[in-house]
Amino acid sequence: MKENYIKQSPMLTLPSLGGGVGNKLHGGVPESDPWGLSYGPNYNDVMGSNIRLDGQRNIIVVSGETYQTKVTKFKNDGTFLWAKTIRGPNNYGSKAQVKHQGLAIDSAGNIFISDMIGYNYPSHNGIRENDLYLIKLDSNGALLWQKGILTTSQGTGNAWGSERGGITTDPAGNVYITGACWAGSSYYKQMFVMKFDGSGNVVWQKRINQGSNYSYNGVGRCMLYVPARAAHTDAYGQSIAAQSEGVLIYGDINVSPGYWNDNVFLTKFDVNGTWEWYYVYGHYQHNLRCNDDEGTSQLLTQNPTTGDIYISGKIGGWQSDQTWASRLRPDGQYSSSGQWSWLYGYTGFLPSAIAYEPTNNYIMGVGFRKAYHWPSDTVGWYTVRNASNGGLIGKGYLNTSAAGAFYSSYPSGQQNHTLNSVVTDDKGHWYIQGDVQNFTAPNSNRNVVLLKLTAQQNWPYTTNQSYIGYNLNNWVGSGWSLPGQNSYFHNAKWGLSNGMYSGYPNSEPPDVSFSSFASSNITNSNLIAAASLSLTVITTQFTVNNQGSYNHYQLYAPWPTT
Repeated sequence: MKENYIKQSPMLTLPSLGGGVGNKLHGGVPESDPWGLSYGPNYNDVMGSNIRLDGQRNIIVVSGETYQTKVTKFKNDGTFLWAKTIRGPNNYGSKAQVKHQGLAIDSAGNIFISDMIGYNYPSHNGIRENDLYLIKLDSNGALLWQKGILTTSQGTGNAWGSERGGITTDPAGNVYITGACWAGSSYYKQMFVMKFDGSGNVVWQKRINQGSNYSYNGVGRCMLYVPARAAHTDAYGQSIAAQSEGVLIYGDINVSPGYWNDNVFLTKFDVNGTWEWYYVYGHYQHNLRCNDDEGTSQLLTQNPTTGDIYISGKIGGWQSDQTWASRLRPDGQYSSSGQWSWLYGYTGFLPSAIAYEPTNNYIMGVGFRKAYHWPSDTVGWYTVRNASNGGLIGKGYLNTSAAGAFYSSYPSGQQNHTLNSVVTDDKGHWYIQGDVQNFTAPNSNRNVVLLKLTAQQNWPYTTNQSYIGYNLNNWVGSGWSLPGQNSYFHNAKWGLSNGMYSGYPNSEPPDVSFSSFASSNITNSNLIAAASLSLTVITTQFTVNNQGSYNHYQLYAPWPTT
């Protein structure tokens, strides 16, 4: 990996070697400049879940830190704006695990957060650990309202059946939430979807009724609002029926209409709660899932011009995972005309998010390579694909390096790094959020990293042309010595690499056509059906506190590229 050290912009004031800088490290960068930053506390892990852009292209990040949810907002140039802590009456109260918190932004810049009730939250009005909550903040992070959704097996001794899923908003300011609720037997689950208006009132709620087939265990993992679309003939001569304004829900189910048992589904409800269609996607040789490790991965996106839908997931299980991505028609069907499906990554590759990039017609994907044994470490990866045919354009890793005593201080098993979320704008930029453990600052632990990059790639790749940068060279802090004085000093760095530099394509990692991927429309089958739902909704007791700046906050602008 080519080593490029931080370029110290004259707009930046670098921190003293002894501590964090809070929001003192402010400054703008030109629109064309990519940048990177890292942030976190001095005493604990903070792990990112999702990122979104608002209408002004401000960046909002939701993350988890020891049973508390964190919401952080940055300007588009990386300037820190504010950070909020969401906690229950007894200080904690959220599950706050990595990639298990939902995030959505409405057209007014209001922020919606979802998670699962967690440790030390007091039971009241029937709510308890593993039920879900939904919170609305305004664009400045002030609490507007909060709701608890009783999704577990109420009336039993065990809080079974609940799963977190994604959230999305529509242009009218309504918010939708999905996941799973108790299916009425043992610990089985069924997918649900609820619509709240902008004031927090329930508009409607529905479930996918699995009948007596409790073991189907349907779970909604992520959501996407889609506008109405007229009937048309696509570029491949296929007739596409008119599509109403509504929400898509993507998730896992164990139903098997001719495939292996574990499959993924995509279903649609219009904005009035009318169920329209339900497709199951499967394979004749592999089990398919979204990502069992992550409850709110955004593995669903759409081309706003053509209406084509893109989904991603994994095959296999323990010690056999790999990632796939597919293109579907606007009506959810997968056919041989114009659709594609690719399988890629070494064993252990898991997807975390995909996003459509309109300027160059790209599909961006991020995830991590799982470690199946301890001690070992996860490694973040990204891919860039041609949205029209799925062809690979770019790929690489979130790489790290260090020297000196680092590897004795932080051996294998303490050097994890992942890429968790990706979003794009309409100006050719993509924004990646990840986590890095022990490579970012003298506070150690896990910190969030965030990058703004230019999506345009050059081909062919004869040299390493990626945006590569590292953490501040030779950082030291409290408890660390000056360079060269004793073995406790080390030089830890993080950066994004380009795996395409040795040619196109190459085998790092492999990328093959995912043949035999298929879809089945089971909307009118006897397997499942949409039904009404009456989950109890209460007001929760969370507070939202202004935490000020982070102990560690380092902006690298412009991001090193050579």
